[in-house]
Amino acid sequence: MKSAVLFANTGVLDFLELRTSIVRIPEVIAKLKEAQTFLDRAIKDAPDLIQFITSDDQVFWSRKRIRQIAVGIVQLGLYERYVKRYGEAAHLLASDKEENPVQVLSGKMRLGEYVINLAMREDDKSKVVSMEDQALLSKGISMPDFQLFQKDQEGFFVLVEEGKKQVIVRVNDKEAKRLGLSTTQVALELRKAFAGDIVTEVRESDEDIAV
Repeated sequence: MKSAVLFANTGVLDFLELRTSIVRIPEVIAKLKEAQTFLDRAIKDAPDLIQFITSDDQVFWSRKRIRQIAVGIVQLGLYERYVKRYGEAAHLLASDKEENPVQVLSGKMRLGEYVINLAMREDDKSKVVSMEDQALLSKGISMPDFQLFQKDQEGFFVLVEEGKKQVIVRVNDKEAKRLGLSTTQVALELRKAFAGDIVTEVRESDEDIAV
């Protein structure tokens, strides 16, 4: 079975208990220290990333760009640990179309570029997000656009069908056979669902209406 790893830009380090635990992972620590050298070049009096991650929620939510850098670097460290245990994933998913960690893994940008590009952007100058505001925001459910990356023949992660959204469906042959379905039938039904094929017509007055 092929594997896929999701790199999300929200919900990754939202809880202090998780942040405190995650900075104990060797691969994460090493990646944060590497990123720190670039952050120090980009920002005068740059915050220590490890201290920032383990800070209380008020501090952690007060600096959008530093938080975004921290989330990305932590995910790179976690992916490194994943590769050591399971090997490279077949696919990578990224939920941010701006700078995201997958662009580092794909070779589109170096780690230093990723850190510096985010650090040099204008930080969020809005008020600190309170715990009450976070709770209100969390009540809304949204589905971000994902970018799908897969390995090319040279072993690099490349964006699949750039500019187009894709849905990849893998049919469970055993289950389909049990239900009396063929792969072709499943494909046709999916096409109808997404492309809006005409399945019948309804006559109303003197007009045939496609359904």
